[in-house]
Amino acid sequence: MANVWDWTLGYLVVFAALQLAVYVYYRRQVDDDPTPDPAGGDPASVDRVVANTSVRDTDETGGRRCPHCGASNEPDSRYRYCRNCAKSLSGA
Repeated sequence: MANVWDWTLGYLVVFAALQLAVYVYYRRQVDDDPTPDPAGGDPASVDRVVANTSVRDTDETGGRRCPHCGASNEPDSRYRYCRNCAKSLSGA
């Protein structure tokens, strides 16, 4: 019976190690995000950027610009959510 508990404990340790590795991998991807902050790094100014009515809905390449984070998205109207912040592209 001790052999079953050894395998169970080993499985839990390996599973926890894999979960930690996945967490570190995705966390590092978020930290290395090359997308610039449209507000210049000031979180309080994001509301001012979104509230600015002169912000265009499209960018230079014809893609749709997110009203929340300013990221460029595909020009295809089938996409309803921003690929950077996952908020609605309609601005609602």
